[in-house]
Amino acid sequence: MLNRWNFLKTGFYEGINFVQFTAMQEILAGWLGVECGSYTQISDSLHVYDRRWENVMASRGLPSVSPNDDCLTLTSQVSDRVFKELESRVEQMIDPKADPDTLEGLASWDSAPQAYRNMAAVLTAEALRRRGLTDSAARIMSRCTNPVYQQLWSRWCSSRQRQTSRSSDSPSQASRRRQRLGKEW
Repeated sequence: MLNRWNFLKTGFYEGINFVQFTAMQEILAGWLGVECGSYTQISDSLHVYDRRWENVMASRGLPSVSPNDDCLTLTSQVSDRVFKELESRVEQMIDPKADPDTLEGLASWDSAPQAYRNMAAVLTAEALRRRGLTDSAARIMSRCTNPVYQQLWSRWCSSRQRQTSRSSDSPSQASRRRQRLGKEW
């Protein structure tokens, strides 16, 4: 993969681009009926914006990365069916009128391959988290068998909590934190 640009914090460091591009690679391999090869990503502009500098400085590395045993490789016909169902579930997740029980039910998808059940669990957990239902979100994520998704989910929730606590800081607290982080770099 050759990226024209890549954000240091979200695209590279937090692994968002790796997840989405390797998922696309697996899906396309399934459609083409070929084995999924290795993945290499090159960026000709790895950067961070000033407004994100504090977040980058506060970031921490992963102690270790878990293996991803999920396989998204499906034939084109099966993939079409699975993605149509996933789309239907996502549409229900983003419906502001969806109640918590309906949302939790969307994560139960026994007919889908495990990799897609894991995707549904992450998406459902996020829909619940955004509604402030963190206990329900955690319960749904406990069904996810993919350790990479578990790890990314944990980091995502932690980053949302840090962002929420920072947004309540006074301007002087935020300034002191930027100065402290700058010295630590």
